[in-house]
Amino acid sequence: MKNFAFLLIFFLLCSCTNVQKQESSIIKNDLVVPEGYTHNPFKKYIPENQIEQNFITDLKVFEIATNNLDYDKIVELYYPDYFLYLGQVLSINSLDETKKKFKEYLQENLESNNKKFTDHWEKAEKSGVYVTNIINRVKEKDGILYLYEFHEVLYSENDSIFEIEPTYGVAASLNNGEKWYSCSSTDDEELFEILGYSFSKNSIEKVLSK
Repeated sequence: MKNFAFLLIFFLLCSCTNVQKQESSIIKNDLVVPEGYTHNPFKKYIPENQIEQNFITDLKVFEIATNNLDYDKIVELYYPDYFLYLGQVLSINSLDETKKKFKEYLQENLESNNKKFTDHWEKAEKSGVYVTNIINRVKEKDGILYLYEFHEVLYSENDSIFEIEPTYGVAASLNNGEKWYSCSSTDDEELFEILGYSFSKNSIEKVLSK
């Protein structure tokens, strides 16, 4: 459903990944690594200040909630303006009813969506995001936008592997960097509409420029 195309930032953003990667693998140190992944981690981004640390922390909290299928927590952590957008698209006037619809969609789709990515590697138990850079930073009043680079990471009990090609995501804070939301979408038009509730077109264009 296009109405929910914004769903699950990192995972849908990575959905262009070839699900056939496991067919061709590389063996390193007795670890079978699917084509397109590496066992060697990239240089992890080190936050330069408390605002960036808050971003990294909040991204991790969301990742944990997603892997744990904690639907209530995901709704709580989701970007607030998304529900304004979704309510408008679905013609729902009640914020609570909009969040209820979104939670129902998560319950129907999240588990299978998570599995789509762990299926790339037979040992994978969960997937996540490994941030390697913050490329753009845009400040507008109390709001901040980041464009960040990350690699999909798949975790097993004892190992982790990293997607070689980077992906890019957008994160937003509405209170000067105290709390962060990941706001990436596979649909640029939708992303502009959602971010447009709190940010100007100029700010959105600046953060998306590479």
